[in-house]
Amino acid sequence: MKRQLKKTERGFTVVEVLIVLVVGLLIVINAGKLSDWLFGTAKLASTEQSLAAFRVNIQHAYTDVRSYASISNDELISALVVPPTMLNGDGTAIVDAWNGDVTVASADDGRSFTIELTLVPQSECVKLGAFQIDTWESITVNGTEIDRGSIVTTDQCTNETENTIVYKSH
Repeated sequence: MKRQLKKTERGFTVVEVLIVLVVGLLIVINAGKLSDWLFGTAKLASTEQSLAAFRVNIQHAYTDVRSYASISNDELISALVVPPTMLNGDGTAIVDAWNGDVTVASADDGRSFTIELTLVPQSECVKLGAFQIDTWESITVNGTEIDRGSIVTTDQCTNETENTIVYKSH
């Protein structure tokens, strides 16, 4: 026996279902953008903290030697100088928050050292380019040295996903 529906018991129309799907899709898209922004902010903060700690750890480790001539990634990893957040999964390489290679090298005949970050996204590059600019001897973004007091822009951080920043310290 078939039951007849009353006018108040009818289902959703196709238009109503489409409206609900579009609104739901917009919510999902915006949630994705928000999560990208939140994760980007967390990676930036982690990188800034790790970079500052790494610099201090290197300076402390080489206090008695007074020369950075022999500095290398392998030496720093084995000396436990690298912050854990900058080590890859198996602890054999130094990486940044975007899984770009981090290279530490001697500069100025061993009087200074550099820390190079690669694969830095553009928005984070702009912020990291100005990160503690007064505490580093120099900062170079994609081959351009940043003057103290300058604002780093997309003119220096030219690539959306792959910028290189080199910090120099003594």
